[in-house]
Amino acid sequence: MSVYFTRSAFFVRLHNSLKSVLDVDPAQCPIPATVFSDANTLIPYQEITRWYNDVERLSGNADYMLEFKHLIGIDSIGWFGEWLLSAPDNILAFRRFNYGMPYMQSGGSFYAMYTGNRNIVKWMHKSYSLTKRARFHESVYNVLLMLDFLKKATQNQFELQLIRISGSSDDPDKYKKEFNCDVEWNSPTTEVWFRTTDLLATAHHFDIISDSSCPLLGQNLLENIDKLLNMPRPNDEIKELYELTYYTLHFGLPKADKVAEILNISTQTLRRKLQQKLNLNFTDLSAYITTNAAVNLLIKGVHPKDVSAKLGYTHEGSFARQFKKYRGVTPLKYYQAHNDKKLGS
Repeated sequence: MSVYFTRSAFFVRLHNSLKSVLDVDPAQCPIPATVFSDANTLIPYQEITRWYNDVERLSGNADYMLEFKHLIGIDSIGWFGEWLLSAPDNILAFRRFNYGMPYMQSGGSFYAMYTGNRNIVKWMHKSYSLTKRARFHESVYNVLLMLDFLKKATQNQFELQLIRISGSSDDPDKYKKEFNCDVEWNSPTTEVWFRTTDLLATAHHFDIISDSSCPLLGQNLLENIDKLLNMPRPNDEIKELYELTYYTLHFGLPKADKVAEILNISTQTLRRKLQQKLNLNFTDLSAYITTNAAVNLLIKGVHPKDVSAKLGYTHEGSFARQFKKYRGVTPLKYYQAHNDKKLGS
């Protein structure tokens, strides 16, 4: 079992624009609105697959991703996008994209290859998605993202040679017109081909990479890097189970049947897997994750009463008892210790 994740930053604009762009009610989609309140939230690929498929069904538009082209870009992924283009040159920026993106989404890999005479770069994305239609929508999304990177990195001074897309469309001419180059279909990988010399342009003069335009890089750098590190690596089942259960906090207190539903396994199989992999039952895993989430809120100055309600506890006393059991102190003492320290008292 492998669970892949992507960060909500990639979908915040799309989800929030469903009504205006496609006349689709976001509430009809499977992902709760709270997921998009933090751009670093990890969303399981199974949920993204459902989102892709539901949007196509609800909109009646099999090529809907093109309608979002103005919303898909490097600037949509916040400080991480700024960091990508803060490199001293385009080749290093390109390298940052390929090596840094796995920390933003674990469901695929970006890499580059040269053609035989080395004058063309084949920029590729290999998806781990198993669902045909979801892989198609993801492929179009990634083409748009890759093209936006090239536009910003070269100030739109690049020569697009070829695009390869996973899956197919009933309106292929629409894509050829949109991208102004040949498009090949049913490719095992998403590919954007451009001239090797296009990356030689300097990136120093971009507005996006000036220090003054990247306040988040200095202001929240450590916190953001910490958040990046929670992306599970492929086949790390322990981390995957942890982050998957953490994700279900958006639906209320974690429940084994919700986690099992996302994994498409029975609750009995889930409990057996937890016992085998972690020597842990779901109650303990849930409590560990919930108290970790509580800690993150308490140290930010959120009062224990509000933390209890935010996490979905019916009674504050239940929250306090569980927190003390797994943290050794009451949430109030934890809150006071950390926030008094911030105030210097």
